[in-house]
Amino acid sequence: MKPEDPQFLDLGTGSAQRQIAVRAREGAAPGIVWLGGFKSDMQGTKAQALAAWAEAKGRACVRFDYSGHGESGGDFSDGTIGRWLEESVAVFDRFCRGPQVLVGSSMGGWIALLLARELRRRATNAASVPLAGMVLIAPAVDFTEELMWKKFPDGIKREIETTGQWIRPSEYDPGGYPITRGLIEALGMWRFFDERPLEPEEVIAAVQETGEVMFQKTLWPLFLTQQLVVARKS
Repeated sequence: MKPEDPQFLDLGTGSAQRQIAVRAREGAAPGIVWLGGFKSDMQGTKAQALAAWAEAKGRACVRFDYSGHGESGGDFSDGTIGRWLEESVAVFDRFCRGPQVLVGSSMGGWIALLLARELRRRATNAASVPLAGMVLIAPAVDFTEELMWKKFPDGIKREIETTGQWIRPSEYDPGGYPITRGLIEALGMWRFFDERPLEPEEVIAAVQETGEVMFQKTLWPLFLTQQLVVARKS
């Protein structure tokens, strides 16, 4: 296998079986974990730029494609936030050693927060969470509700409810993107925000009990704007 070729992680059984393509580079800690956006892949501009930076700095870096994305197996129309989170946890467990910085773009920002929450739930205490920090680039948290379902006209909602999907036109894919009922309905299990803004202290709680945030606003409006959230362990 050439250094640039991906490794593959087998997940699931039966009809849910799929291979997840991963590119993992060993290096110094803390490592970098890239979490891409909806319909994006690890060969995208931001992912490759981050990998090149990590290589130049001698830092460990892991990037991968969710099922139905890029070089991974599986059908995109079977994808849900929960399924992609499961894959993110599996990749983290298999390829990451020591403290990591999660870097999430768009939907990847949502998955980064869910991954951090899952790692915290599994840890015996906050100090043992294997995270050194997080970088969220225009994080689209809860976007299947806030940026999709709430904004869809009634006709599109009826089409999703009756046929199981609606094909969303895209300038990046002539065939469009299937927005499935499963993708929309899975939000109830994976909603990160409630109806109020999160305070900076609560943002840090997703990573560690202490830390600092460099921000212009609280995280809730940030996911609706093109801004950056950085959280790190103090």
